[in-house]
Amino acid sequence: MNARVLSRSALVAGVLIAALAPALAHARTAADTPVGARAQAMGGAFTAIADDGNALYWNVAGLSRLGHQEFTSTLGSLYGAGLSDNNLGYVFPITDYQAASLSWHQASQDEAGLGYAEDTFSLGYAYRFGKTLAIGAVGRWLDATTDLDGSRFTEWTGATFDLGAHYVVRDGLAFGATLKDVTGRSVTHKDGPREKIADPSLTVGAAFKPLASLTVAADVNDQLHLGTEWWYRNQFAVQGGAQKDLAQSQGVDGEGWQWSLGASARWKVLQFDYAHIMPPFLPSYDRFTAAVAFNLNPSRIRVEKAEVDEVFASQSKRYAAHPVGSVKLASRSEEPQVATLSVFVPGLMDAPTEKEIVLRPKEVKEVPLTAVFGSELLKLDEDRAVQADVRLTYRHKNRTRIEKATTSFFVYRSGAISWDDTRAAAAFVTPNDPVVDGFARAVVQGRDQAFEGGPLRNVMTAMRLFNALSGYGITYVPDPNTPFSAVSDTKSAVDQVQYPRGLLASRTGDCDDMSVLYCTVLENVGIPTAFLDGPGHILMMFDSGIHPRNALALSVDENLYVVQGDRVWIPVETTMIGKSFLDAWAEGASIWQRWQSSSDFHVTPVEAAWAEYIPSLPETPATPVKPPSAEEIDKRFSADADTLKAWQAAYLQQKFLQPLESQPKSSRDALQENQLALVHALDGQIAEAGAAWDAMLVADPANATALNNRGNIALLEGKADSAAAYYARARAVEQDPGTILNQGLAAYARGDEKGADRFFGEALALLPDPQAAERLLALPAPAGGQGSARRLTVEEIRQRLHLAAQRVPKQGPVSSNAPDAGAPGGPVKVVSKVSGARASDLKSSARVMYWKGHERGSQ
Repeated sequence: MNARVLSRSALVAGVLIAALAPALAHARTAADTPVGARAQAMGGAFTAIADDGNALYWNVAGLSRLGHQEFTSTLGSLYGAGLSDNNLGYVFPITDYQAASLSWHQASQDEAGLGYAEDTFSLGYAYRFGKTLAIGAVGRWLDATTDLDGSRFTEWTGATFDLGAHYVVRDGLAFGATLKDVTGRSVTHKDGPREKIADPSLTVGAAFKPLASLTVAADVNDQLHLGTEWWYRNQFAVQGGAQKDLAQSQGVDGEGWQWSLGASARWKVLQFDYAHIMPPFLPSYDRFTAAVAFNLNPSRIRVEKAEVDEVFASQSKRYAAHPVGSVKLASRSEEPQVATLSVFVPGLMDAPTEKEIVLRPKEVKEVPLTAVFGSELLKLDEDRAVQADVRLTYRHKNRTRIEKATTSFFVYRSGAISWDDTRAAAAFVTPNDPVVDGFARAVVQGRDQAFEGGPLRNVMTAMRLFNALSGYGITYVPDPNTPFSAVSDTKSAVDQVQYPRGLLASRTGDCDDMSVLYCTVLENVGIPTAFLDGPGHILMMFDSGIHPRNALALSVDENLYVVQGDRVWIPVETTMIGKSFLDAWAEGASIWQRWQSSSDFHVTPVEAAWAEYIPSLPETPATPVKPPSAEEIDKRFSADADTLKAWQAAYLQQKFLQPLESQPKSSRDALQENQLALVHALDGQIAEAGAAWDAMLVADPANATALNNRGNIALLEGKADSAAAYYARARAVEQDPGTILNQGLAAYARGDEKGADRFFGEALALLPDPQAAERLLALPAPAGGQGSARRLTVEEIRQRLHLAAQRVPKQGPVSSNAPDAGAPGGPVKVVSKVSGARASDLKSSARVMYWKGHERGSQ
C-alpha cells in the first residue's frame, strides 16, 4: 500500500472513530447527519422552512403542510473519503391537517481495514391546528456495527425521539423549533452494557420572505446556521448558506465557517436538488436529492389548458372584473364538484385571486380568469414576460387536492395600449389627477359669467380650456415610431399613449395624446366627452349640455354639431391645439361628416368606457404645472367668442331673417316665426320673443305652441300667475306633458309646492319613463363620478324637478288689478316685471323650461 493510500486511510479512520463511533466517544452518530441537499445548501437553516419530504429530519411539524405524497432520496459521500451516506423517505398526508412519514438512513464505510455501518429507521407524525400552529413527533431506531481489521469492534442498538413545532405568524414569516433526543439518546451494546451517548438538544429558527421568490433563514443550536434561497418562476432555484460552531463563544476554540452552495429544479412532479458543501478543514463534498411528489388518489378534475392574455398596466383595475384569460377544466367525477380556482402572478399580485366554481359530472368547461393586481404593476419600467400560477383546489375523501398549471404571458408597462378596442383609451383619462385638477380649476375658476353662462356654459368652458392649453404651449408632433395611422390599422400592434400629466410636462404629443388630455380637462370640470375613432386618426367631441330640442340656442349650422341621444355634441380636432378653438371645432365637424359613412368609424363615450376601463394614476412623478396667465387666455378666448357671435349672426340671418323678410307678412311660416322667437328667448332676449308670440296669438288665439311659449316668457319675467294662465289655455287645447311640467314650475314660483308636485305627478303619468321629464326640461344629468350613470326613480325625478323649479324667478309683488292678456276669460292680477335681470340669468332660467315646437325645429 503506497503512502497516499495509507495517509487517506488514516484520515478516514480518524474521522470515523472520532465522529461516528459512540462506543469510543460521546459524539454524533449517523442519525445526526443532515439529509436533503436543498437544506444543506442553505447552511442547515431549515427548521422554520421544513417544506419538503426531508422535514422528518429538520422539523417533523412541517410534514402537515406538504399536502401531497412524496418519495425523496439523498445520495452522496462525505468529505470525499468514501463514507457513503444515503437516505430514503416517504411522506403521506392523512388529512388536510395530519401527515405521517417514514425514512431509512444508512451510513457505511469499508476501507483500509475499517468497516462501519449504521442504519436509522424513523417514523413521524404531525398535526396542524388551522393555518398557524403545527406540532409533531418522530421516533428513531438505530442499529450500528464497527469492524476493524476484519474483527467486530462494536455493535449496538438504540432508540430516541424528537419533537417539533412550526408557527406561521403571517404570509412570509414563520418560526420553528425542534427538540432532539428529548430524554437523551441511549444505546445498548451487544455484550450488554448500556450507555447514554447524547443529551437533548434544542434548535430554534426563523424564516422570512421579503419577496415572494426570496427566502432568508437562520437557525441556532450549538451552531449558527444562515441560509437564503431564490426561486425563478417557481421552477429553478439557487441557495447559499453558512454555519459556524458557537463553542468559541463559550471560551473553547471552535471550527471556522462552513460554506455551502446549491441549486434546485422542478419539472412537473419531479424535483432535483444539489449542494456543494465546504467544511473549514476537511475536503469539500457534494450531495444530491431527488424527489417525486404525487397523489395515489386519482385527480377528479384536470386542468387541460391555462391561458392569460397580454396585460396592460394602464388597465390594471379592469382585470378585477373582466377576464384576463381562461382555464379549460375537465371533470372526471360522476358527481358535481365544487372547487376554488385561483391565479397568482409573483411580484405583480399581493395575493392570489380566487373564485368558486361548480363542475357538473363529466363536464368540460372553460372558465374565465380575473386578477387583482397590486401597485407593482403600475411601477413597471419595461415590458416583460411573466408567469402566472393557476391552481384548482377541491376536497375529496377528507383531503384537499390541488391541481396546478403555469402559463407565460406579456405585461406592458404603463402607457401601452392596443387599439383593437378604442374604449381602452378611457383608462388614460384621469380627471382626478391632482396635476390635471390644479390646471383645469385654475383656468375656469370665476370665469362662468355673462356670455360664458346660460345654455352655452359647456361650450364656453371648453373654449376657455382649449385656449389655456394653446397658451400653455401644447404642440402636436406625430410619433415617429408608432404613429396612430399605422398602429390603428394593425389592431394587434401596441402603441404608447401619454398620460395627461405626462403631456402637460412634455408639451408635445400626437393625436391620441392630445385627445386624451383634452377629454381629461373637460371631464375634470364636469363636461362629458367621447372619442371619435376613424380611418387612421382619433379626435374627440364634448357634450354641449344642450338638449336637441334646444339646439337653436347654439345658433350655428346643423353640420357643426352632432346629435347623440338626448344631447348636442361638439366635435373638436385636438391636433389643432395652439390655433383657434373655432377652427378646431369646424375641422372636427368636417371630419365627422366625412367619417359617418365609414365602417371603421366608432364613437366611444368616455363615461361608458369607464365602466370597464377604469383609470389608474401612473407612478410617474407629479410635475407641477402652471397655466398661462389670465390675460393670455382672455385674449385668445375673446377672439374665439367674437368669431362664434359672427357665426351665430350669420346663421340667424340666413336661416330665419332672410326667409321671413322675403315673404309678405301674411304668408310667413308660423314654424319659422316660432323658431326665431325661440332663438331670442334662449338668448335672453325675452322682450323680442314675447312680442313675436303675442303677434302669433293675435292671429291664432288657440295656438298651443304660442300659448305655452308665451307663458314661459311671463314666468321668466316673474309673472307666475300670468304664466299659469297661459299654460292653462295651452293645456285646454292640447294635453302636452311638457306644458303640464311648466304648470308645475309656475305653481312652485307662486309658492304652491303641493300644486307643483301635483302637476309634476300628472306629467310623469303621461310620459313613457321618468327620465322623459328631464329630457323635456333639458335638465343636465346628475353630477357623478366615473361610471356612475344610472336611471333615477320617479321620486328622484320629482325631487330634481323641484330643484329645477327653484331656478325659475319667483312670483313678484302685486302692483295693480289691470287686465292680463294671459287670462283665459277676464282680468287677473298683474305682477311687476323682475327688474335688473342679466341676460345670462335669463338664459340659465330658460334652460329649465319646456319650449313647445323646439324639438321640431331642431330636426
